[in-house]
Amino acid sequence: MTPFAMMFPGQGSQKRGMLAEIGQNYSLIKQTFDQASNALGYDLWHIVQHGPAKDLNNTIHTQPILLTSSVALFRLWQEQGRDNPTILVGYSLGEYSALVCAGAISLEEAVCLVKKRGQLMQKAILNKKVGMLIVMGLNKDMIFRICQNSAQEDNSIVQPIIFNSQREVVIAGNQSALLRVEKNCKISGAVVVSLPTIPSHCELMKPIANEFSSALDKVTLKNPRLPVLNNVDVRCESDPCKIRSSLIRQLYMPVRWMECIEFIMKQGIVIFIEVGPGHVLSSIIKRNSPHLNPLNLDNSFFLKKPYKFKKILA
Repeated sequence: MTPFAMMFPGQGSQKRGMLAEIGQNYSLIKQTFDQASNALGYDLWHIVQHGPAKDLNNTIHTQPILLTSSVALFRLWQEQGRDNPTILVGYSLGEYSALVCAGAISLEEAVCLVKKRGQLMQKAILNKKVGMLIVMGLNKDMIFRICQNSAQEDNSIVQPIIFNSQREVVIAGNQSALLRVEKNCKISGAVVVSLPTIPSHCELMKPIANEFSSALDKVTLKNPRLPVLNNVDVRCESDPCKIRSSLIRQLYMPVRWMECIEFIMKQGIVIFIEVGPGHVLSSIIKRNSPHLNPLNLDNSFFLKKPYKFKKILA
């Protein structure tokens, strides 16, 4: 068997109507959504297919929807008798999807947990002017310095929160400091893009850590059946207590995505499959590691070109 990694996306991959075609052809997709919807008490599939956009993009819905989408696609992969991945890794929210697929937490508990996570994230920024930026073209040391200098001006919070590569970093914090960061990064030659997502993985989320920890204490975590690489420590943990700790710290600590990909490659793995709607993670890899050719579990795989995967994973 050829070793391969599966990647699970976070917020930003959602769009209305996603999985519609594959859902019409495979009942397992809708069954998985029904399972998650029953746990939550409302119809996730209806939101996915019909919106409105404000509901789909509301983080308390987005997080359960993306988790369920990834789990549904993974289950379909398994139903067709395909090999298990060598390792799983999730991007922010995607770590929860990976843990469900590895058998460390049930889908029902996971969707309720990430809904709570979304509610707490909204609570953390209530009445605050905050935001997120992605900065491309500067090395991370320069970005660190720009953030530190910008934060010191008025003791605000602004910090790197996701490291996609050496020269592609996501930043989050108070709006006043972000404006200074954006200005100084552009002066230094960077491309800067605003992101419409709640600024997690930074100090803004620390006030909700204890409340999230209490919610996590009510969830049954088991030893994962497959290795799951976490965002915070870049480690595969099997002890449920250590998994719990990493999920709490993930709220307010950076996602070390670049290091996660490097860790996997050091194991001799060069095949990455994105499990979920969209191509966000595949695009990040293509931008930063052109020699890799990530694949996607989507309509192209299940409905059009499975031969492509058979050849690569032979």
